[in-house]
This record gives sequence, C-alpha cells and structure tokens, in this order.
Amino acid sequence: MGHRGCRGGQISGLTPAPGYAHRLPTDAFHKIVPRLEEALEFQRKATPMGRNATFADLNEAVAFLTSPASSFMTVQELVLDGGMYTRA
Repeated sequence: MGHRGCRGGQISGLTPAPGYAHRLPTDAFHKIVPRLEEALEFQRKATPMGRNATFADLNEAVAFLTSPASSFMTVQELVLDGGMYTRA
C-alpha cells in the first residue's frame, strides 16, 4: 500500500463478495451466466456462512466506512465474502 498517511483523508475500500451482481436486472448478465440459479446455489454452498450476499450487507459496510466509527482507519479494505476466501 505504500502510503505514509492520508494527509487528512481516509483511503479505504470495500470488496463485495460475489453475489451482488446477480441482482442487477440486465440481460447482459443473464447471457454471461445462463444458468443463474445453479450458479447462485453453487456459490451459496461454497460460502461458509451458507448464504449469498445481499445489498444490506454492502450498505452496512458502506455506512461504517462513512461514519465516525471508522475515523481512525486509513488504507484498509473490508472484504465482504461470508468467509468464502478463507477456506483452504
């Protein structure tokens, strides 16, 4: 990350888990993933929390990053993946 400080600002990021995109009402997405329900079920089973991500999950993380509660945080990334990428 290489930053020595943010000089008065915060630089933080949010990495949402797979699962948000399927809620976008676009024909293009459905062409990319023609068997959407099967893909979502596979993803749900692969996630240790046993469910897919929701917009509420993302909204809560954004609320935290933009609140005073994160005022001492800089150059961090919140990964919202339900534990998916911690599996060995």
